[in-house]
Amino acid sequence: DLRNRLLKIQTHLGSDIDQLRQNMHGTRAALDVHTLTFAALCRFAEELHKYRPQLQALRERRQDFQTQFEYYAGWVELVEKGTQLSEQIQQHGDLVQQQDKAFQELSRNIRGHLSANKLDALPDSPTYSMNLNELAQEVHELKTQASQAFLELQDRYRSVLTRQLGFPPGHLWEPYQYNPVAPRETRERLWDEVRRALEQRMVPRLQQVVDDQQEGIRTPLNSPLLRMLPASEQEDLSEKGRALSEELQKLSKDLESVHAMLQDSTAISDFPEEHEGAFHHLIDELSKIRNGVSRLQPEVDALSTKLRNLELTRTEEQVLQALPESQAELELSDLRQKVAGRVGNEDFLTALDGLHAKRRIRVLIAPVRHD
Repeated sequence: DLRNRLLKIQTHLGSDIDQLRQNMHGTRAALDVHTLTFAALCRFAEELHKYRPQLQALRERRQDFQTQFEYYAGWVELVEKGTQLSEQIQQHGDLVQQQDKAFQELSRNIRGHLSANKLDALPDSPTYSMNLNELAQEVHELKTQASQAFLELQDRYRSVLTRQLGFPPGHLWEPYQYNPVAPRETRERLWDEVRRALEQRMVPRLQQVVDDQQEGIRTPLNSPLLRMLPASEQEDLSEKGRALSEELQKLSKDLESVHAMLQDSTAISDFPEEHEGAFHHLIDELSKIRNGVSRLQPEVDALSTKLRNLELTRTEEQVLQALPESQAELELSDLRQKVAGRVGNEDFLTALDGLHAKRRIRVLIAPVRHD
């Protein structure tokens, strides 16, 4: 409405200026006539005298119009800033809900003021511009705070994964910036990155360790070497194996529970700074499982180590193969003779000691009787 009113003023002013210009040109043309009477000169002088106040009035009107146009330019700038701020408010949504309400109220006040005062309201744009700038500053600060909060949240996620679960930083997602145009999508992307790190890397890796440990238990318990141990040691080894297997089965079920928890979005998104919330609980469960497999690994290794100690060296195999298949006793010198070309004296004695320790041979010592 202001624009239309100014256009009308401009049109009327331009028309009046043109009319005065035509009148002055007509008077000048009449003065160019060489044969003018004294009466005509007096009449023209009177016309020229009338043009002076008209010209001054037009100058003042033009100056007033220029001032009004400058004021109008302030309103145009205010509208442009308001449009930009409105777009930012729409982009940020709930983050600037209070500022949106204030902006709508300010817009209503501006429309009411212009409607009531019309051209008299032209000088008032600086007041409303100041109010708009204050709102824009609030929106900017909230945007900055939201960006900083997101970066801190991303750092907290990465810190927990590396510090509590041992993730190498290079195996995690590349940190990225907050997108104020799509704040919800930015957070959801972060939650997806965290879920993938746990669901596709951590859980499968822990499950693989559990599977390997279970295999590390089954292998020695099913090994023929187990029968080489005394009955009491066999029973002790089997009992330890069963106990370890039960613990590993529990860890495997715990991993299944963690995998089920990861299907709930709040398991990732519920992450307050205090040690509370669903994500902290999820990390605690994974930490327990991770600590559990680390604690059990030496015990699993001990089972295999005990039986590996029963495995024969190459020299021991050669000496054992030289013994008769029957339970008949054999002179030490005869046994030495059988392997003389393949085993040295020192290696021969070492092999006998090892075979005896591994319960593969009996060593009988008796005095020589000379009849």
